Amino acid sequence: MHRAIALEPSNARFRYHLGALLLRDNRPLEARQAFEESIRLKPDFGPPHYQLGKLLARANQLGPAARELEMAIRYQPDLAEAYYQLSRVYARLGENAKSQRALVAFNQLKKEAADESGEFMEEVRKQLELQ
Repeated sequence: MHRAIALEPSNARFRYHLGALLLRDNRPLEARQAFEESIRLKPDFGPPHYQLGKLLARANQLGPAARELEMAIRYQPDLAEAYYQLSRVYARLGENAKSQRALVAFNQLKKEAADESGEFMEEVRKQLELQ
């Protein structure tokens, strides 16, 4: 990733992926910096807001975590995991109504994804029967 970033230093996606790799290597401070840089380069890119929100929640910085997760959802409304994490943060903040709404949205997105997957598999099954 460092070579890719050297070639395209303003590529927010490269910075995001670097952060994900650093997080996987248990280097949360460096991952946070990569996510923040990704956001600086492309503020409307949802995934780094999501990852930064999770990191902030782990650090018990719940207000900033909620704001980052809300931004993730604003920029990528189908990011189901962000709704789930946001529901957990809201619950820890004692905002139970908001927590419940986020959990409902998470469950709805998961159901839609499962329905789409089921429809796809049904279509494949029908096509195989025709052959």
